[in-house]
Amino acid sequence: TRPENSEKLYRAERERTVLSLARWAVPALIFGLCVFVYSDFFLSGYTQNVYFRVPVIVLSVVYFILAMTRFRTNPRGARAFFLVILYTLMLMIVGILWNFVRQGLFEAYFLGIQGLIVALFACFAGMIGGGRTYAPLLCIPIILLGSALFLLPAPHSEMLRSLLNPGMLAVGLIVVAEVLERLRRRAFESQQEVELEKKNMERLLKLVLPGPVVEDLVKSGDTPPHLFQSSTIMFTDFKDFTHITRSTQPEILIRELNRVFLEIDSICVQNNIEKIKTIGDAYMCAGGVPLENRTHALDICISALYIRSLMDKLESVGLIPWKIRIGVDSGPVMGGIVGHNRFTYDLWGHAVNVAQRMETASNPGCINISQATYDQVREFFECEPRGTIPIKNVGEVNMFFLHNLKSEFSENDSISPNKRFHDAYRDLAVSKSH
Repeated sequence: TRPENSEKLYRAERERTVLSLARWAVPALIFGLCVFVYSDFFLSGYTQNVYFRVPVIVLSVVYFILAMTRFRTNPRGARAFFLVILYTLMLMIVGILWNFVRQGLFEAYFLGIQGLIVALFACFAGMIGGGRTYAPLLCIPIILLGSALFLLPAPHSEMLRSLLNPGMLAVGLIVVAEVLERLRRRAFESQQEVELEKKNMERLLKLVLPGPVVEDLVKSGDTPPHLFQSSTIMFTDFKDFTHITRSTQPEILIRELNRVFLEIDSICVQNNIEKIKTIGDAYMCAGGVPLENRTHALDICISALYIRSLMDKLESVGLIPWKIRIGVDSGPVMGGIVGHNRFTYDLWGHAVNVAQRMETASNPGCINISQATYDQVREFFECEPRGTIPIKNVGEVNMFFLHNLKSEFSENDSISPNKRFHDAYRDLAVSKSH
């Protein structure tokens, strides 16, 4: 992630932390105010501070209500309001203590309570507001001490201790808050680096493995083989590829082959097809793998039409006259990871073998599908029966050439699905859950 994005993420994380801290800080703050008001009202016996005392009570009650309701899920608003209340209360406390300084009343216990509240406010402000709140809060004990020394040439030692100790405590708490803030930032940055490395690793894995398989690997370190009861496999290769390799410069061959495979990758992604692997000029992909669905045969056949159309266009403008053959079969397959070094995701099963043989038995520029695939797509596509043809290690297989979408399901180009096709497609996809 870029630095500004990292900073933005940190601030968002800090806002959540602030909200969590505020839920603990509010009761502590209200408790401190209650102690302060009680000591000022009942223990001192002086009435000069009544104008400060009443606003303290009102503001503390208002803040408590708002913090527990309106600002409970709004860290930014809670922080701003929190700081306003803090500074307001601090000014009131300064006014109260100023009156005692002028009167020369420096009871150690009483002024100690005021000082502890100053330190408490400083600590909360450091957590909530950050460094910009430190200076004003640190100045308050210093101003009080300076004022007292200026007004009273011979101050009592009790007064000095009462003002110095809370001031030092406030400084210590602020320093601790700043150190914790820096440690938290470093920990967050380290965590972000770990998350970035993890995302990069997952991104690289997803370039060679299906997404659900990557998730299993990340969670458990292993992925068990899975039986897919219904899927559709497609193989493609190019006629006379061996001859092409002999007559074409390697740089041009690799560049053009990569160009073709990138276009086929894009078609597969758009049609919910999972690329399995390439071997030389052969391209293998599957529908209904690794996420099972009921539209895999339609997805494969639509992709095959787009691939054939792509190759027709590339043949007229490319440097190499590609002549593609496509074979398709449907049935159950087993999927899993092979090996530990440079492992790959692969499929096994009768449908894989038949699809590969269907490609071999196809003609250049044709899409050869089996009976199993034809039974699933014949409602939507125009197909030409080829009869039964023997294939190696399988025997007699009934084959069909897939030509185009039927006119009622296609646009003018005969390969692009129309609204009627999409409606039927959605009905088929949703029917799985019923």
